[in-house]
Amino acid sequence: MDTAKTRTKDGIGDATLQPLSDLNIRREQIPDALKNMRTPYGAVPIGCDPIANEVNALTEILGPDSDAPSQNEEDPTLSEEAGEEIGEEVADYALDTVRGLTSDAIPFRSVVRRATGAKKHDKRVRQAYEKGLQRRSYLKGIGMERGCIPPASPEIQIFEEAEEVEIEYRKTTPN
Repeated sequence: MDTAKTRTKDGIGDATLQPLSDLNIRREQIPDALKNMRTPYGAVPIGCDPIANEVNALTEILGPDSDAPSQNEEDPTLSEEAGEEIGEEVADYALDTVRGLTSDAIPFRSVVRRATGAKKHDKRVRQAYEKGLQRRSYLKGIGMERGCIPPASPEIQIFEEAEEVEIEYRKTTPN
């Protein structure tokens, strides 16, 4: 349940300040690296190190990629994974409840968000982050094609081969 406490504690400020975001008084800033990106498919630097540097810079902004190895040194047990998932669900529910209560304080919220420009700004922020995710994926694909090692290419998960099972077939005749 540490996950629930930590996530709730970290997110409670944003949830209670939601009305200020709706009024476009409080705005999430778009990082310069994302704001200045015209296209995710622009020129790729030559060499693996410059690709890795750009991937690392994007990861600082976007957070870990889906292919990133787990932060835990040990593999969590099934019950630990279940506990983490439950903790995340509890935190999300609590934060959604607080966010909903504070957002309900503004009548005609969707009209207010559109009139103040908050909706348009949120769309720009989301598009900038999506472009950053696309750029990181593109760079990793190019890095993989060039034979680079992670982080300039995807972290490939190696799975143990399953034991080969012999299948016994029986001849049957239809009735």
